[in-house]
Amino acid sequence: MTWNDLTVWQFIQINKLSKETGIDDFTKAQKAVCIIYDKTELELDRTKFRDYKQMETEAGKFLNEAIPVKRVRTIRAGKRRFRLESDLTKLEYRQYVEVLFFGKDPIENMHLVVASVVKPVNMFGIVKNNKVSDHKEVAELLLNASVVDIHNACVFFCKLFMALIRSTKDYLVREIMSKSKMKKSEAEKLITDSINTMGGFFQQPGLPNMKG
Repeated sequence: MTWNDLTVWQFIQINKLSKETGIDDFTKAQKAVCIIYDKTELELDRTKFRDYKQMETEAGKFLNEAIPVKRVRTIRAGKRRFRLESDLTKLEYRQYVEVLFFGKDPIENMHLVVASVVKPVNMFGIVKNNKVSDHKEVAELLLNASVVDIHNACVFFCKLFMALIRSTKDYLVREIMSKSKMKKSEAEKLITDSINTMGGFFQQPGLPNMKG
């Protein structure tokens, strides 16, 4: 089991598990193994102790090591391929708003952020447009993609995005106000909160330590 094998869905579940209170480290470790190796608690109970300890040891790297850095242009999710849009001038207004909204929690929403800025590639290699009607379906597909790909794609795009929205904040505030029911203070808070949260996301080294 490597970082490339770990899916976005598994990463998110481990992240949620790390925040749970009222359960001991041993139970958390068991639950983490179930998530990472796609086992039920009953299946884990029937696993030989030697095999369990090996899985627990291997799972440890996801709890303590950094997610590998990787340059991502194309993302595979099952049999589908997607191309990451790195030219922010080609994005539609609604894509900016989606990234701002989902960027408030980029760990839980990394697949949603990336779904807003990728373009599907068909079987002939032709890149199609990103459509709002496809967002939910694409986001669900990306949950099964490698967390290495989605995390790095999200970090790369968010860095570009943060630089842009800092320089165009006043314009974005006006646009959000004109196309939504938000007040100026609410639009400004949305942008500020997203910038701050995205900045913290870049510091996320890997899965949270279960013993923290």
